[in-house]
Amino acid sequence: MGSLLRSSIVTAVFITTSLALSEEWEGKTLVIPVRDSDVASATKIREFGKMLDAARESSVAGIVLEIDVSESVGWDQQRRLLELLAANEAPTVSWIKSTATGPGVLLALAGDRIFLTESGIIGAGGLPQPASEDGEKASDPFAQERSILLARVRSLAKARGHRAIVAEALVESTRELEIDGEILSDAESALTLTAEEATATFGGEPLLAEGVVGSLKELVKRAKLSEETVRISPRDWSEQSHRDRLSEATKSTETPAESAESEEEGETRGDGIFTKRDQESYEGKVVVFEVGQQELATGKSNFEFMDRVLRQAQVDGAEAVVFEMDTPGGYAWYTEGLVLNSLQDVSIPTYTFVNTRAYSAGAIIAIGTDEIYMRPAATIGSALVVMGTGADLPEAMNDKVTQAMIATVRNVAELNGHNPDVAQAFVTRDHAVEVD
Repeated sequence: MGSLLRSSIVTAVFITTSLALSEEWEGKTLVIPVRDSDVASATKIREFGKMLDAARESSVAGIVLEIDVSESVGWDQQRRLLELLAANEAPTVSWIKSTATGPGVLLALAGDRIFLTESGIIGAGGLPQPASEDGEKASDPFAQERSILLARVRSLAKARGHRAIVAEALVESTRELEIDGEILSDAESALTLTAEEATATFGGEPLLAEGVVGSLKELVKRAKLSEETVRISPRDWSEQSHRDRLSEATKSTETPAESAESEEEGETRGDGIFTKRDQESYEGKVVVFEVGQQELATGKSNFEFMDRVLRQAQVDGAEAVVFEMDTPGGYAWYTEGLVLNSLQDVSIPTYTFVNTRAYSAGAIIAIGTDEIYMRPAATIGSALVVMGTGADLPEAMNDKVTQAMIATVRNVAELNGHNPDVAQAFVTRDHAVEVD
């Protein structure tokens, strides 16, 4: 069993931050630094949304979104981001610390008030243009997604008291923006504003932003927020909440006698989750699962082992988890539990490295990780659900099982930013995949 796991120290150092628990946020200003990595995938956005929900339940005095986001993301991530931002009911101030382009525009528009630093910029939002020949009109799906995005941006801007036409120009490259007879952007590129331009006055009101501030202290004062602040990133909050939840869940299953006995023998870790044999810390390390010929096909115990190590990696603060694959596959139902539960319950980055093959259960596990890498000539897929002998399932059972597996892999693929059509094609013969 020990051959399944390899731990190695990496150059990056994981720093455990002293975090205030969400129940201690009441009456304070919650400062949330939002970076590219916090909106890079559906999973990260989901965790960010949970943090905003916790802030609302904790009755924070206000939220400051400290924005430095510039990387473009696809429609799925932008849709999810818009949904959670629209649902946020806490008083919110957007502070563009450096750059708010791409999805950063949506974060800025989510604030009831917008401020920038002197060097801050906002704009160039919207969806990445699909590759096409010169002069060819946008594809119908892209045109539909763009139309929905524009409508939701206008709705969010109006709800937060911003000019809808300005918000639309920030994400649409084919709209000319003219205010009070002055053309602010042409129809060739999406509007991008400097701090000076964003705060310029038109018709007695600022174009977009309320002012320029150089420090959090100045921002809190200008926005009349509570001077008691708690600063925590979505990743740090997610990691801490996962640790707390895992620790509490395990403690709740331990009897008083077991707890006293384990403390007396010195066999438990500080969090009460792991036994003596699990006492190696994964803090600041990359945990590598070597998934080979037999690991997914020898019963439940290997999956329980991977689940336990994933939990420990989360609690300890591992830098990342890597599944190194050279596998023909294995048990579908144990794999589904690992992908749906264990992998989705960790907030640390997860990767798959296909080192030759990731077939069947191996392909499904790969879909459950944040990113997938492959060596040259490596292959992935062929995840049809079959009987233990390799024969096809009976027709009636096959339809039921396959539909359940399709729902699983599509949902997990979307959460992790993978193409759900490709994931579905892994598990059924009846789904064609068309790209561009």
